[in-house]
Amino acid sequence: MDKISVIVPIYNVEEYLGECIESIALQRLSCEMEVILIDDGSTDKSAIIAKEYAQGHNNIFMYSYENQGVSAARNKGLAKAKGNYIFFMDSDDILESGYIEKLYMAAKNTDADIVYAGFQIFEGNDKRTVERKVLYVPKTVTGNDWINMRINLGDSHNEIWCGLYKKSFFGDNKITFREDLELYEDIYFSYFDVLKAKKVTTVSEYGYLYRMREKSLSHNGLPGERDMKACMSILESFILEYNSLNEQEKKTLGRACYEIISMMLYYLGVSEMDCSKQYYQAIKDKKVMDVLKHSISCPKEFVKYIIFKYKTDLFYKITKK
Repeated sequence: MDKISVIVPIYNVEEYLGECIESIALQRLSCEMEVILIDDGSTDKSAIIAKEYAQGHNNIFMYSYENQGVSAARNKGLAKAKGNYIFFMDSDDILESGYIEKLYMAAKNTDADIVYAGFQIFEGNDKRTVERKVLYVPKTVTGNDWINMRINLGDSHNEIWCGLYKKSFFGDNKITFREDLELYEDIYFSYFDVLKAKKVTTVSEYGYLYRMREKSLSHNGLPGERDMKACMSILESFILEYNSLNEQEKKTLGRACYEIISMMLYYLGVSEMDCSKQYYQAIKDKKVMDVLKHSISCPKEFVKYIIFKYKTDLFYKITKK
């Protein structure tokens, strides 16, 4: 059986790290896995805990680096990985016992580059399954078609950690995670890098348990300028990469631009930023509008384009709803 590399970026999670690692060790394929713990400059006891697990298990490896962010940690893990398949996990989350096995079997049966599954959100003893309609479409598709399916079904989940990836998908396409993005590196990956996948399939499995906690980077209050800068950087990257794509991919990336713009308009609507005007202007830059116009593929999308171009406030209200 092919080995699976489980990559776990770690930063100041001493309270939860042991539970995370134990849940990986209890996976039914644990004997065929290597676990790569990347300490990203933790200042608590996380590195000590990780080192103890590495010393006590011959398939757990721990590496420490200065703090550079989750993308850098994932990239370092990829460079160390020896498995044919990669699974990313956040260091405060946990897995139910058969989760990785189900994704692995789907990958082997379909020869997919990526297998996506679902997850539950938990806080204390409260758990909630996040239902995803896209997981119940019974077919294997290209990365381009997968992104369009997600958009068509209103699936806005860009989580990297509820998927299993061929390592060769990263190597063959020279994919690494964006280290210049402090936030939303998963959005860039899910809308742009996934375009390159030849086969994407799904499993209607919800055994990944995502922990909600107050100190989490992604749950630190209302969105502000940091969120807007990250979204703007992604939008600008999409526009820059646009001409390198084929016609089908261009239309898909144009639709993804609408998703990013909708996020930005929502953030502008719920927060008070002194620089709101410059972001409104940037969103409606001519290059952006040209990409949106070129992505139109049906009457509904033409109407959306016209509303966005002439009645941005109305577009915001519609997308918010």
